Amino acid sequence: MQYLLKFYSSGNSNYVEDFIFSTEEFTQAKILRSLDLIRKYGRAAGMPRVRKLAKDLLELRIRGKQQVRLIFKQKGNEIYFLHGFVKKTNKTPTNEIKLAKKRLTSL
Repeated sequence: MQYLLKFYSSGNSNYVEDFIFSTEEFTQAKILRSLDLIRKYGRAAGMPRVRKLAKDLLELRIRGKQQVRLIFKQKGNEIYFLHGFVKKTNKTPTNEIKLAKKRLTSL
């Protein structure tokens, strides 16, 4: 089964895609490989790649020189990427989760 990946956008802004392409080239390649795995397996890709954050939210974890996180929701065969950020602390900041939840309500 292939999952359909959708990226949050509002107006002329493609927030998640813009974030991905603002990272270093090597990090972009790692993100794109991870997105391909998510397209194939969805949330079943499992740890260490995918981790549950909240009731409806999961995070795609990209490790390396830059620790990148993409917050998403899987709904049937569609996966909605809501937010991306570079992780700088051990715990996922609550403001990043709140922003993703806010974007989730606007889907």
